[in-house]
Order: sequence, then structure tokens, then C-alpha cells
Amino acid sequence: MGRDIYGPVHLGLLERPGVKTVLGIDPSLTCTGLAIVSGGQLISVGLIYGADYRGAERLAHIYDGVTEWLRRLPAFDASVAIEGYAFGSIYGREVMGEVGGVIRLAVHRTGLPCVDLAPASWQAQLLGKPTAKLMRGFELMQRYPDVINQTEFDAFDALEAFAIALAGWQRAEGIFTAPVPKVKKRKVSELIPKLAQ
Repeated sequence: MGRDIYGPVHLGLLERPGVKTVLGIDPSLTCTGLAIVSGGQLISVGLIYGADYRGAERLAHIYDGVTEWLRRLPAFDASVAIEGYAFGSIYGREVMGEVGGVIRLAVHRTGLPCVDLAPASWQAQLLGKPTAKLMRGFELMQRYPDVINQTEFDAFDALEAFAIALAGWQRAEGIFTAPVPKVKKRKVSELIPKLAQ
């Protein structure tokens, strides 16, 4: 699996009966982000790099990587949240359809419940409104600074996977209608170094 990143999993936090666990997946051709949220806490975050592969080899690599992440989930109270397709996009729709297909096949084979979260839907849920990619990163960092500061997010895809997992967990718990908290605005210059890492 080359340079893929499989963050450590804190098994004690996963093996808690009655506590819902969600694997969030941000599908991408080049860098698929994955994050596990359990009981509202980030448990693990990682990436599957697809940029080094082409065609069916890339799809097999992503399928194998997602399957490995699915094995990390507990046998009970687990589900998956996948960022849905951006139907308005004109770039790479066919290939992204294939990527989404192999990810959904891997999830289907586990029998775990799965929900597709439209990009605008999870963004509105967590941030109050859909936002542009760079601004979305800044807003996520402002709203969840404890997670961001304690975790080495290696790419924006991992940050979005965390957000998708959190939104999926909130929906599984039935608390996604909570109002978005107000946060103190931070300067963009404070946030840019974290995104560049």
C-alpha cells in the first residue's frame, strides 16, 4: 500500500457497546480521505493515495485500502458515511463514478449500513451553509480546533473525511439538527500553515 497512511486506531475507544461508530470517506482519484468517529470523538484518520496508479490498478488499490479500513470497525453499532457525487461537476465524472462504485462495493460486501452525504448537505449541517473548498477548510479548523490541533491532517481530504464521519455520526445519533455554534474568527494567516502541511 505504498505511501498510504493508516492512522493508529485506539481500540479501547471502538469496543464500547451502544456507542455508534462511523467511517467517513471522502472519495478521490488521487487521495481518498478516511476518518473514524466514535461517540463524537475522532478515533483515526488516514489517506489512500491513488495518484501513483492508473485505470483498474487504481480502482483495485482504492478498493483494497477501503476494505482494510472497514476491517477496523467494530462488529456492532458501526456504519459508513460517504461524500456523495458532485453532480454539477464537469471534471472526471466518469472516473469518479468508478471510484465511488468500488468504494460502495467494498462497503456493500461488509453488510454495514451506508449513507451518502451530498457535499452541500454535510457542509450545511456542520458549517451552516455550503462553502468553497478553501473557505470550508478554514471554517472546519475554526469550529473543531481541538481535533485539528491534536491530529496530523496530512491532506485536505483527511479533514473532509473527518467532517463527513462527524456529520454521519450526528445523523446516526439523531442530533444533526443542532444549531451551528458561533466561533471566534481567526486570521487566515494563522490557518494557512496547517493546510499546507
